[in-house]
Amino acid sequence: MGSHSLYQFLFFFLLVSLLSLLSLPHPVLCHCKRPPVIFNLGDSNSDTGGLVAGLGFPVNFPNGRSFFRRSTGRLCDGRLLIDLLCQSLNGTFLSPYLDSLGGFKFTNGANFAVVGSSTLPKYVPFSLTIQVMQFLHFKARTLELVTAAGNLINDEGFRNALYMIDMGQNDLADPFSKNETYAEVVKRIPSVIREIHNAIKTLYDEGGRNFWVHNTGPLGCLPQKLSLVQKKDLDSYGCISSYNSAARLFNEGLRLLCQEMRSELKDANIVYVDIYAIKYDLIANSTKYGFSTPLMACCGYGGPPYNYNIKVTCGQPGYQVCNEGSQLYAFIIVKPSAVTGIWFLRNLVHEGETEIAWFARIGQVENARRVFDQMRNKSIVAWNSIVSGYFQNFRPYEARILFERMPERNTVSWNGLISGYIKNGMIREAREVFDMMPKRNVVSWTVIVRGYIQEGMISEAESLFWQMPEKNVVSWTVMLGGLIQDGRVDEARRLFDLMPEKDVVARTSMIGGYCLDGRLAEAREIFDEMPRRNVVAWTSMISGYVHNQRVDIARKLFEVMPEKNEVSWTVMLMGYTESGRIEEASDLFDAMPVKSIVACNAIILGFGQNGNVAKAKRVFDQMGEKDDGTWSAMIKVYERKGFELQALNLFPVMQREGVRPNFPSLISVLCVCASLASLDHGKQVHAHLVRSRFDHDVYVASVLITMYVKCGNLVKAKLVFERFSPKDIVMWNSIITGYAQHGLGEHALKVFHEMCALNILPDDVTFVGVLSACSYTGKVNEGLEIFESMNSTYQVEPRTEHYACMVDMLGRAGKVNEAMNLIENMPVEADAIVWGSLLGACRTHMKLEMAEVAAKKLVQLEPKNAGPYILLSNIYASKGKWNDVANLRRKMRARSVSKSPGCSWIEVEKKVHMFTGGESKGHPEQEIIMVMLERLSGLLREAGYFPDGSFVLHDLDEEEKVQSLGYHSEKLAVAYGLLKVPEGMPIRVVFRGASCQPNSARQVLLEMYYASGKISRCLNGVLSTRIPFEMYKGTVSTENELFRSTHVELLLSRNS
Repeated sequence: MGSHSLYQFLFFFLLVSLLSLLSLPHPVLCHCKRPPVIFNLGDSNSDTGGLVAGLGFPVNFPNGRSFFRRSTGRLCDGRLLIDLLCQSLNGTFLSPYLDSLGGFKFTNGANFAVVGSSTLPKYVPFSLTIQVMQFLHFKARTLELVTAAGNLINDEGFRNALYMIDMGQNDLADPFSKNETYAEVVKRIPSVIREIHNAIKTLYDEGGRNFWVHNTGPLGCLPQKLSLVQKKDLDSYGCISSYNSAARLFNEGLRLLCQEMRSELKDANIVYVDIYAIKYDLIANSTKYGFSTPLMACCGYGGPPYNYNIKVTCGQPGYQVCNEGSQLYAFIIVKPSAVTGIWFLRNLVHEGETEIAWFARIGQVENARRVFDQMRNKSIVAWNSIVSGYFQNFRPYEARILFERMPERNTVSWNGLISGYIKNGMIREAREVFDMMPKRNVVSWTVIVRGYIQEGMISEAESLFWQMPEKNVVSWTVMLGGLIQDGRVDEARRLFDLMPEKDVVARTSMIGGYCLDGRLAEAREIFDEMPRRNVVAWTSMISGYVHNQRVDIARKLFEVMPEKNEVSWTVMLMGYTESGRIEEASDLFDAMPVKSIVACNAIILGFGQNGNVAKAKRVFDQMGEKDDGTWSAMIKVYERKGFELQALNLFPVMQREGVRPNFPSLISVLCVCASLASLDHGKQVHAHLVRSRFDHDVYVASVLITMYVKCGNLVKAKLVFERFSPKDIVMWNSIITGYAQHGLGEHALKVFHEMCALNILPDDVTFVGVLSACSYTGKVNEGLEIFESMNSTYQVEPRTEHYACMVDMLGRAGKVNEAMNLIENMPVEADAIVWGSLLGACRTHMKLEMAEVAAKKLVQLEPKNAGPYILLSNIYASKGKWNDVANLRRKMRARSVSKSPGCSWIEVEKKVHMFTGGESKGHPEQEIIMVMLERLSGLLREAGYFPDGSFVLHDLDEEEKVQSLGYHSEKLAVAYGLLKVPEGMPIRVVFRGASCQPNSARQVLLEMYYASGKISRCLNGVLSTRIPFEMYKGTVSTENELFRSTHVELLLSRNS
């Protein structure tokens, strides 16, 4: 088989890329002033001689391969990559041993590639391992001879050489040719990738630093494969889907390998070359490049459509190369462009058009314009290319100006204008152009219909569709997709039945529509009736089962797929992660031949949702390449699972890596800032949201209000609330709850009444905030009225949290018996929150008998929570019930209940410092913190203050109680704030502890009052176990230099 012009184009493109990489000054086909040193390891695609030529046997017509209708003297397909890069290598050096090296002036490298080579088995001539061994022998022999002769490659030459690896195609093609299944073939991929890794590492260890790694092309498009494979599953371009899918999986693995090795080998340059994309682009857009038949072979009369006969070669009598392609196109290598200095292939017929399209594609439209302006004869194709380039780079107005200047236009020009406007979201302008077109074809109609559908204007699209003078299968399929997008599945089915031709895309669209509507039986009926299914159809059906919680059926279908791509694997993986079946998800993830970024992101979230944060982090760390979704997923896992500091620390790392924060990551970090009361970080995220223009989103506004509320900045929260209009119920709830949590009940009730006056109906969250406000302000009667109105006026059924609010409100007002009656008459079973509210009221009003009842209930409901045990133990002790105390202690030991020390944190200089109860072990500044605590303790003793020990076990001696209370995490954080926070700045401490430890925050302020001797203002929050956040503020003003008029804010975050 000879070389068709399609592949000539490809090889010249590769040649130019190599020349560009190596910065050769004046490239010509065979003579370089400064020839590069190249070592090539590969198969037939870069074999410049092969074993036969290497042994010195002549290969002439009628045998061997031809290139531009001349014999190459070779049996293999290569020649171009090395020979045309000034590699003047005598074929005899390709002997496996290369021992004749000393007799020749060989200075440019060596090509070890041999036709038919593969990576596995490892020690079969001429596998990749053998080729590497040949190189090692070659290098040792060369360096040995350099010492004597001095004309060969020296050590520096080996270090600066380019090492090319072009291997893998045969590892996939051979097993397919032996009738192995798709699943069996893709199982080989990890082993092949591992061998390529080992080869690169060996060459690196030998001093190599520059690597050029080719992926494999679209195997399923080779005429040879198409002619030999009897049972074919073809894609829309006539290529074998299973072959190409395996090639893509291999290529993705190879790309990830290159990414990982760039991190592993820090001083190496590793270039990954996407041959697949180049070849497939030539096939998919063959007419654009001037090919009448993209898959036409070079010679032979094997019959249509592939014109291939394995038994003959180009040069045998009666056979010739295909002249059509060769005569249409001729390519030359040009010198560096005066405009850009970049190497290009230039078409002699349409000079410059390739450059215009290339520059536009990579976002350099100004360079594209320079090339266009320098063209002497601008064809209509060049005009269309430059107009399209401006649209592609979102500059529609310049595109229109150029369009108006066109000396002539064809239908393609007009269609390009319509398409360009649609890509830029300008549907009105696109319709104006459509209406004024002198002549429309089916593409024109289809493009405008698709534009309306993309903008969600389905009725306009439908109206135009039925006016079309002719429709093709694409037109029908586009309209079908529009109806499905609009949720009109039954109408879509009627349209589907009217279609004169139903291709695989139309059938797959209908399957997707039924699946979205939950009509799996009808979707499966279409799937089963399909005459030909591609991997997209299989994946669509599996996805339908997954999203309708039929994961087991999805897995059965997945197992019988004739081929799977990365999307298929990922869909199945997400079925398991979204249904919480993490073990099966983990097994499937391990079995994936190539783990795409999307799949890794899915398993990170899956592990995180199931509490396996360490496994999620391990996957994150092992990823060679991460996108914004990866970082967002890891941050979300940290945020949801209580690893707030890790989430906060990961956010700046993401930015340093050059990844722009996306919406989910910003929201997650904002929630972390709220949880940590990290005001500085919260303000930074707010600035990010403003710059990204997300701050106009109503959900974002609600999260911002919550963040500022939890950080104690009500003024800023109110500003965000007031500047946003219209407000939804979530925003109203955020500000009402914020006021209530800060003890500003009057403000909360005022906002509630404003909301009702605007006819915005409150929901269950609203009433939690409002009833809390009534509780804090002692408005018992108003609270009872609002509680009664929930169901009667607003049709909101009271839930346990509303009853907890009422119990708390009555308890604060001293109406403990009424609170108990309310609990006993609740329509639902009281939970721990309700009994916790009652217990707090009983403790405040010294109702020990009722407190005992509440504490016993809490022990039953929360057997692992130490707080109720301690309170109940102290109640028993105060009554002298020492046997009950002993029994309770035994229960605690049997159930492994231990008192959680709680933790507090403080933000100093944009860094969050966390403290737990105890002696601040682990903090780098432990010593000075303990010195500060001793100073505080000394001032307290001088002032005659003794701490409240009611939350310490009753039978500890006084010294132990003082010791236990002396190292509260809040005190450690406040002490650190006194040391580090500048004078005049508030000390903002967040405390998170068990639900029965609320007074410790107030106690810190009280102790500071005693220690300072004077307090100017103290606004205390009030105990409430139902709300996850409370705030305690106090300003201490004193002559004592220790306090410096310090404003202290203690934010209590509760565990429930």
